[in-house]
Amino acid sequence: MDHYILLIHGDVEPEVIGPFGDSKARDRKAKELKKEHGDNSGIFKLIVNDEFPNRIPVVDSYPAGFFDE
Repeated sequence: MDHYILLIHGDVEPEVIGPFGDSKARDRKAKELKKEHGDNSGIFKLIVNDEFPNRIPVVDSYPAGFFDE
């Protein structure tokens, strides 16, 4: 499983960041990006699962309060 961040600059321009070694490293970077970009950009988990035959990417949101921790 590969872990990335999908950053949507100004909620308009997408950027894929990563891969990260694990979900914890990805989540730490997501919190750094939130501090840098504030509420002006969307930050999402992007997971590419090797278990699927075609390496299907899955985009998921962070749970409420994640960036407040």
